[in-house]
Amino acid sequence: MSKLIIDLAFLKDLKKRNPAYIRQAIADLRGYEDATIVFGETGIGCTPHYELTFPNGTKLPKNGTNHKPFKFTSDVPKEDRAFNPGNVSRTFKLAEMDSL
Repeated sequence: MSKLIIDLAFLKDLKKRNPAYIRQAIADLRGYEDATIVFGETGIGCTPHYELTFPNGTKLPKNGTNHKPFKFTSDVPKEDRAFNPGNVSRTFKLAEMDSL
């Protein structure tokens, strides 16, 4: 399967197809002015997993289907529980997400 290209145009189209998904992803950023989000570029692109990075550097991977914390296998140490940087989109800020 080829990688998705997730850019603002992709996210605008996803908002038309699945507005609840985009609303929740944006809501997860609220309250953290400098928080950022990246989206997984694998899969079919209906509800991509995403990862929030908060101003203190903490990363919170989320399951795109239910918006709950992503469950890694138990053999992945807690400090390594982040998405592979080679399989995620560029970083988006809250202001960009709000512009969709």
